[in-house]
Amino acid sequence: MVPSMQKVRLVLDSNAFHHREFLAWLRKRSEINVDVPIIAYVEIYLRSLRRSLVKELEIILLGIRASITPLEKTIGERAVGEAVKNPKLPFKYHARDFLIGATALQQEAILVTQNKRHFRWMKEFVRSPDEIMRELPMDREG
Repeated sequence: MVPSMQKVRLVLDSNAFHHREFLAWLRKRSEINVDVPIIAYVEIYLRSLRRSLVKELEIILLGIRASITPLEKTIGERAVGEAVKNPKLPFKYHARDFLIGATALQQEAILVTQNKRHFRWMKEFVRSPDEIMRELPMDREG
């Protein structure tokens, strides 16, 4: 279950941006802080650039009030620490996942991804978009 806090913090993996219903739900949830790790942002920006959808991406990011989280030394160190504890996920294939997950852990946030398998090392700190929407239902007025 998502911790009951006044202000919930979510970190989005790039694939969460494929879930249109989730993005629409997030736009209505002003009590949720949304962060996008720079690694995930680069992935979605490249995809948007290739499809000539950069303006649409900017509109989505503004609509969900997302902040782009820079890569910092502490996040890198945490990612390496998690990689050492989880040798079954080879770092050379999962470096981005470890950096994205470490960003969420560093911020004491829940990571939202459609690929939970790559983040199973995060245990209770990872959810799918559908799980988040179920665990944080809209108010009756929302």
